[in-house]
Amino acid sequence: MEHPVQFLSEAGHRLMGILHVPHGPGRPAGYGLVLLNIGLHYRVCHNRLFVKLARALSREGYHVLRFDTHGVGDSEGEIEAGSVLVHFDRVQRGLFVPDTRAALDHLSRELGLERFVLAGLCGGALTAIHTAAEDRRVQGVIFIAGPMTVTSPTEDREFHPWEAGQWLAGYRARLRNPRAWARLVSGKSDYGMMVRALAVKMHHRWCQMWTGSALGRPGAAPGGHFNTHYLDSFQRFVGRGGKVLFVFPELDKTAEEFEIYFDKPILTQTRAFEGKYEILRIERANHSFTLAESQERLRDGVLTWLRTA
Repeated sequence: MEHPVQFLSEAGHRLMGILHVPHGPGRPAGYGLVLLNIGLHYRVCHNRLFVKLARALSREGYHVLRFDTHGVGDSEGEIEAGSVLVHFDRVQRGLFVPDTRAALDHLSRELGLERFVLAGLCGGALTAIHTAAEDRRVQGVIFIAGPMTVTSPTEDREFHPWEAGQWLAGYRARLRNPRAWARLVSGKSDYGMMVRALAVKMHHRWCQMWTGSALGRPGAAPGGHFNTHYLDSFQRFVGRGGKVLFVFPELDKTAEEFEIYFDKPILTQTRAFEGKYEILRIERANHSFTLAESQERLRDGVLTWLRTA
């Protein structure tokens, strides 16, 4: 069963959503889930992913709310004018945290729920972890393909390190081709792209070395792309006993970001984080979970974690 709901944000905007009520063989879980979409998208998500996920979770006994944040979809309010990069920068710093708290307040008031799990994709994953750091009602976070790096108008993110690596790999492969050498010496190759790719990868390597020293200094300015706001929220949430399920699609650059910036230098090196997280890597999945099989693996992984977390 599912039906539309509306509630007021902390700023007084009317927010619209769909509440999925438990039905079927699953027993009521005693806590609710809120699904948080990418910043510029509304509550359905790519390929109706959140619709499918919410219905599967409700069959297992969970109350699930998916809603539009202010200025998005059917909800009231406006988002301050700016470029997409400006908007992403605001989201990754907590733009929709107040709206998410209002959603929790609504579920607490209407259903008597006081324990929650937040699940978010991309920017929604960052909204989830930032809200969890502030609101003790949140017991768990499902962090799906969330970026570890800053997307900002002050940072050149059009050429991602993952993409730079793909370019350089292509150049290396062409070095065995005499025609490629002929293009190189004749000036027909794209020297600007070569230099830019090398510069991005060198800067990326420096950021990797810096990231390992970031722990314990949340909010420090590294001069790189690592999102220290995320690190601060993660530390605060797991520090009070919160649990996190990290979900990363194999064919998405956020998977490499996670491994290089956070998993290897920080997550697996910090004893205090042991037992506080699990990692689910989904083969052949992209950022939008386009394939039906990747959507099913996401659904099954989330359900398994919820039963055991």
